[in-house]
Amino acid sequence: ALYPYWYTANRYNNDHGDAVTKKLRYDAYVTLIRPLYYKGNFTFNATIPVAKVKNGFLDGSDSGIGDIRLGMGYFLPIKEISILPMIQVKFRTGNFSVHDSVNLGDGQTDIRLETYFNKFLFDYKIGIGGALRYFVRCKENGVGPGNEFYVEALTTYQILKSMWIGPSAIYMIGDKDKEKVSLGGELIYRYNPKFLVL
Repeated sequence: ALYPYWYTANRYNNDHGDAVTKKLRYDAYVTLIRPLYYKGNFTFNATIPVAKVKNGFLDGSDSGIGDIRLGMGYFLPIKEISILPMIQVKFRTGNFSVHDSVNLGDGQTDIRLETYFNKFLFDYKIGIGGALRYFVRCKENGVGPGNEFYVEALTTYQILKSMWIGPSAIYMIGDKDKEKVSLGGELIYRYNPKFLVL
């Protein structure tokens, strides 16, 4: 599977939420290459980011392959709801240097403990999903963001046979009393509607 996206930002905040600059001019053009393999209830995946990032405020850029992530999960044998515990490990394959203003990698290894939930109602018309994620970050770079815990929720409505759209919310709490709430939306297409969360 391919997941292309573009991210842009002009404001950069410090750990206290105060703006360091409102002229960041940061752009990231990313394509995630994500091969998946299923064997019974097991699933195996890799996430390979290919990207170009630019920071106009610091006059820096980087491009190439970022930090690669490998994961394994197991669908619990429950008919009423899809539950997928997973473990994923991110490796230091992307460029990183504390002397560079922009890096594709973050210079550290991450271990992600995740559990995904998904339930369809009314003959797949409405989907309810969520995830719990705990990031254990090995502080190899000395400047990493630290460990983080995420709670995600998603509600979708079927607009086409294999397409759903709806609002999403993410709550994050991390080291140094870091806390954040994100609200957004999701547009999802799946060839097989049985499993929506991957």
